[in-house]
Amino acid sequence: SKKVGSTPVVYDNFLKCFLKLECNNPSGSHKDRETFYLIDKFGREKRYIIASSGNAGISLAYWMREKAVVLVPETTPKEKIEAIKKFGAEIIVKGKYFFDSYRLASEIGQRRELINISPGFVERWRGDVAISYELKEKPEYIFAPSADLTLVYGIAYGFQEMLNKDLIEKLPTVAACVLPNHPFIKLCRDEDINE
Repeated sequence: SKKVGSTPVVYDNFLKCFLKLECNNPSGSHKDRETFYLIDKFGREKRYIIASSGNAGISLAYWMREKAVVLVPETTPKEKIEAIKKFGAEIIVKGKYFFDSYRLASEIGQRRELINISPGFVERWRGDVAISYELKEKPEYIFAPSADLTLVYGIAYGFQEMLNKDLIEKLPTVAACVLPNHPFIKLCRDEDINE
């Protein structure tokens, strides 16, 4: 009964900024936009696989249930693993780093003939473009949690599209915000990552 997108924008007096409540999407994150876009593109009758640090896996599990295979690294919080299991998806916890899960998702996807909707295999960002159009106050700056840059790319693309259509006069600055301990950051060895 819940739909994806058209999430509210509220002003936070403490932070003195507007917040877009993507947590109001059915699975609790903007990843529903990406997942729903891809399911519409490839079909509900298909089976899917994704390498995830948590939220994209939860979203795929929510929408596709037993037709979903989710790979997460060992550093994924237990709460996210339990949420994926709760929706009936097959979950594989493997690899110290996200890249290990990512590589394995590719191998399993090919072997089982699953549609791989991991970042980099498909244009997940296209599902996030609508966020730009939904922002009621056209901001000067946007700060978005986006470890794999999919979300910020989709938002930036949406604003560029609006600029090209003369719907806005100037592009906002879009910044990706990532916690240093996020599992996706583990694409490289620890010594290769600077704060």
